[in-house]
Amino acid sequence: WGIEPLQVDWISVSKRNNETISVTCKTNRTVQQREVILTLYTLDGNARRNVKLVQELGDTYLEVTNQYLNVSSESTTKEIQVESNSKWDVTNNVSWISEKKEKGEVKLSIEQNSFAVDREAEIIVSTIDNKKERIIRVSQLGAKPYMTLDKTEINGSGNSDSYFVGVSTNVPNWKVSNNSTWCRVRKTSDSRISISVMRNDNSYSRSDQVTTTGGGLNRVID
Repeated sequence: WGIEPLQVDWISVSKRNNETISVTCKTNRTVQQREVILTLYTLDGNARRNVKLVQELGDTYLEVTNQYLNVSSESTTKEIQVESNSKWDVTNNVSWISEKKEKGEVKLSIEQNSFAVDREAEIIVSTIDNKKERIIRVSQLGAKPYMTLDKTEINGSGNSDSYFVGVSTNVPNWKVSNNSTWCRVRKTSDSRISISVMRNDNSYSRSDQVTTTGGGLNRVID
């Protein structure tokens, strides 16, 4: 007797001896049960028998080619290959990355980081049934810090007065300070400083320095 050749590649069948058949199956990495009909026949052609072989569905799996991305502050696009035997989707937790699901991959469009501070994001790839999840962690470097003031010197009349100084910077959480008690400085927004000067009742002039600091930078107003 003999065995008719099979038309599938996930199973191989061989005749070990006149009484035994050897069956070898590849791992079922799909989410569906699969089956094949095995046909045995006598060499004289007088008898045939069919045997149904059934392989149960495989476990859900999900893999990505890269779970860590380190990028510069410039805008860029990255592709991550996704392999799964189930339907999947992708989400992220930040606005500066947009994700696009394509066949077998995720395309990430990463915006330029104009701030002088590193930032991080998590891209979550998960199967629809939530059985499997992979997290892609993205780290983006901050831009080169800068800080400029629209005034670097203020000359008062001796009377009480108030002044405003514009600040242009990509450094978050910058600070402003001064040394005297007769001059009050205050950060009114991320782009402006308020300076209030008390009346000078002395017979001599006086001076103070207002300093803005942040991102390793110092800028002085005399």
